[in-house]
Amino acid sequence: MIILKSQLIGRTEVSDEELRDKVKEYEAKWRFGMSRGGYLIKWDEVYLYRGFRYHIMCLKHFSLNLDDPLSYSVGDMKYGMHLVLEHPKDPRYEEINSFMFYKYDWDWLWNDTLHDKYRNWELDSMRAVLIERAEEDIDFLLKLYNRGLLPKKIKNFVENIMAENSRAPQVMLVLDDELTCVEVSLVEPHRHNL
Repeated sequence: MIILKSQLIGRTEVSDEELRDKVKEYEAKWRFGMSRGGYLIKWDEVYLYRGFRYHIMCLKHFSLNLDDPLSYSVGDMKYGMHLVLEHPKDPRYEEINSFMFYKYDWDWLWNDTLHDKYRNWELDSMRAVLIERAEEDIDFLLKLYNRGLLPKKIKNFVENIMAENSRAPQVMLVLDDELTCVEVSLVEPHRHNL
């Protein structure tokens, strides 16, 4: 199956009470020389696009220097949170990222919204930007595949993804420098281990 737009296939979320418990655990373990602040994962969403998985995580800021550690915000981000796009912790995805960084100076399936331009953005708007980035990254990988520009190991992984997610042997073509879908199979998407 070729997925034309990203589909949310999984979500885990931590309650505010659980976040406070994690801050208390960190505070109990804190020793001189350790950071007095950081980030905790508030939620983690897993998406599927054209057979490739990626995560968008919401990171909540905290600081032990405040009476309410969860009221802290790095860079005055709205809600004291920012979002991060990441590829799965999978050696095949790591290899793609390493190749893209080495060959194209590009962090493939990685980005974040901890920048001044996102300071007053709503989380849904940040999420939309990261979904668009993920889809562009995956489309770029598939363009490289169609042009025969991927190393054999990555090419094999892309072919395995295509085989898992499509009944048609050839479902993608490059036309006018665009990735065009020529057949869509209507089957339930494969559920990957999260």
